Amino acid sequence: MIPLILIILVLLVLGWQDIRSRSVWVFLFPLLFVFSLWYKWDTLQLSQCLWNIGFLVFSFLGLTLYLTFKERQLVAIWKGYFSWGDILFLLSIVPLLWFAPYLLYFTMGTIISLLIHTTILLTQPKPPKTIPYAGYMSFVLIGFLFIESKVLDFILYQQN
Repeated sequence: MIPLILIILVLLVLGWQDIRSRSVWVFLFPLLFVFSLWYKWDTLQLSQCLWNIGFLVFSFLGLTLYLTFKERQLVAIWKGYFSWGDILFLLSIVPLLWFAPYLLYFTMGTIISLLIHTTILLTQPKPPKTIPYAGYMSFVLIGFLFIESKVLDFILYQQN
């Protein structure tokens, strides 16, 4: 329970900082990684972590290729498309979720982040120029972890 509370606290700080100032204290990412390892230590499987990392590499390579073909020159996605904070955030939560939930979180979190940002663009007179992706994804992850723990509790309760 303690590591989950620490994860949520780090996610709250990370999300708040990214949304407020579009910058995050860099030590939050190793903290999130360590707390994620601690929380999932009993069920952690290296193969699941490798699948999550492979998915991220595949996604970032796909985005790089798409943008390279679109702009007709080699594009580094961390220059204007994804910040290093976004990349570090996605890597720091690799141990937290198994592969299928990681895919679901990544997909649904990205869609929810785009919906939130679109709403802000349409309602604020002076909207931000960039998307605080790691910030939005932090708040989505808090909800995801809550739902995951309740579903897991329900399944375990039904088996007893």
